Amino acid sequence: MKSLIPKAGIPEVLMGITYPQMKALNAVARRRNITHAAQDLGISQPAVTAQIRKLENDYNKQVIERGPNGVQLTPFGLQLYRVTQELDDMEAAANALLENTPGLGQVPLKLATSSSQVFMPVIAAFTKKFPEVRLEIEHADTDIVFKSLLEQRADIGLMPERPEDNRLEVMRFCQNPLAAVLSKAHPLATFDRISIQDLRNETFISGEPNSVTQVMTEKLLKQAKLKKKTSLLLYSREAIHEAVANNIGITISFQRDVPPDPRFRVLPISDITVDVWECLIWRKQRSDIPVIQEFIKIADSFRYRQNAE
Repeated sequence: MKSLIPKAGIPEVLMGITYPQMKALNAVARRRNITHAAQDLGISQPAVTAQIRKLENDYNKQVIERGPNGVQLTPFGLQLYRVTQELDDMEAAANALLENTPGLGQVPLKLATSSSQVFMPVIAAFTKKFPEVRLEIEHADTDIVFKSLLEQRADIGLMPERPEDNRLEVMRFCQNPLAAVLSKAHPLATFDRISIQDLRNETFISGEPNSVTQVMTEKLLKQAKLKKKTSLLLYSREAIHEAVANNIGITISFQRDVPPDPRFRVLPISDITVDVWECLIWRKQRSDIPVIQEFIKIADSFRYRQNAE
C-alpha cells in the first residue's frame, strides 16, 4: 500500500488523509450509494463526492468505482477502508461516554439477522423496555448479515456462529439442532423422532445452495451416505415451508427457525449431533455504546431460558 506521506513538492496541507475524507470513504463503503452516504453524514452529495475526489487526486489512487449494483470500492479502496473503518466505532463510543445522558434517547440500533424466529423474543423485550429507540432490522442470509456487521451497516449481528475474528465479540445464545420438517399428511408424521436413515427414499425441497442450512444438510446426508433427491429449489424459507405443508416433499431445517404451523411436523433426528450455535456478534470497539449494551443484557437474560427448553 502506498504511503500516505506526501512526496516532495506536494503542499504541506496534504500531510495525510483528512478526517472528512475518511468519513466520506467509510460512509460510501457502508452504503454503496453516495446519496445515502451524504444523508448519513448530514452533508450534501456534492460534498461527499468532492472529498472522495480530493482523496483520489491527492494520492493518485482510485478508491471507488460505479458498477451495476451502485458504488463499489476498488481493491485499494477496500484496503484503505479496512484501516480507517475503526474511526466510526471510536467516534460512536466516545460520543456515548461524553453525552452521558439518562436513557438511550433517539439513538437508532441497527440489527442484521438470519435467525428472526430465534431472536424475535429478545427484540420484542427490548422494544418494550426502550420504546424510544428506533430499531432498523435487516433480514438476510448469514453471509450477508456477517458482511453487514463487518462493514458497520449493522451494530449487532444475530446469526449462526462464524469463524473467529479478533475485531468481534461473540455471545452464544442457544443451540439450534437440525430437524426434519414434513407435512402432517406424511407417513412419518406420526413419529416423535426419526433417524437419518428413515429419510433414505424421501424427496427433498432445497433452499439457497450456499446457505448454512443447505451446507449442513449436504454434510449430514454425505456422512450418512444418502443421495438427496430434490423436487424443488426455492430461495425463501417461507416458500420452502409452504411446499412442505402441501406435501410436495420434506426439508431439513434448524429446529428453532421453523415457525409454528399446524400443517407440518418438526421431528428431531435422533442419530445426528450436527448443531449450530445462534449468536449475538458485535464489534469490540462498540462494546461501550449504551444501546448495544442494553440489547446484549436483555439477550443474556433470555439465553438460559432458551437453552433450558
